[in-house]
Amino acid sequence: MCKSLDDEFLELARKYNVNAGSTLLLSLIQNGRFTIANIGDSAAMLLKSNGKVLKLTDEQTPDRDDEYNRIIRNNGFVAVKDGISRVDGNIAVSRAIGD
Repeated sequence: MCKSLDDEFLELARKYNVNAGSTLLLSLIQNGRFTIANIGDSAAMLLKSNGKVLKLTDEQTPDRDDEYNRIIRNNGFVAVKDGISRVDGNIAVSRAIGD
């Protein structure tokens, strides 16, 4: 689903000459099952009835070891600008739709 959404986003961006992207956070409750999908640095949090907050996702940023290693394996690089890790020196998230 996320791959086809990314492909559609990129197709429309090319068509309208837009250089942009976004992160995605999706939650779905279906048949009593709770599912979350996350691309990028969006964060899902659950507020429990006792007032406690439960973090449900981990942000996908280039300064995470696993994301950094995936970027390097795919012939990219991570540069730090103004204290922020950026993929190929530009983008501050390591996964996104478009861009």
